Amino acid sequence: MAASVFHSGYYGTAALGSSELPITKWEVQPTVELTPFKNSKSGGYVLREATFKDCTVEIDIDFDFGNNPFAAPLSINVGAVLSNVKLCLHQSSAGALDGLCWSFSSLIVDGTPQQLVVDGKITTKVLCKGSGSFTYPS
Repeated sequence: MAASVFHSGYYGTAALGSSELPITKWEVQPTVELTPFKNSKSGGYVLREATFKDCTVEIDIDFDFGNNPFAAPLSINVGAVLSNVKLCLHQSSAGALDGLCWSFSSLIVDGTPQQLVVDGKITTKVLCKGSGSFTYPS
């Protein structure tokens, strides 16, 4: 067993391709569809088989008036398909996009709620569902 190594999320980030987003947090919820089986041989118990994998992703970003996330080139709007998305746990330095990360071939944006605190910052939440393969940090 390897020695324990811990890092903070200080250099954690989110990127669409090579475009890093000004995030405040991100969250991944991987799930699997469970198919139940009940028959005369299951001994009165429900048996389950793990089938299709899915995920929900939530990314909170600071709204940047100089680089509006709703406008080109990012165009993060409901229904948009985001390709080659990386959610990095830790990088060697800011903007490096290296190290351990969740990797998604494709995410579909299903919501972009926005919040404003008067006399505070504007946060945009990007809600996505997986569409295709994804990998755990490795």
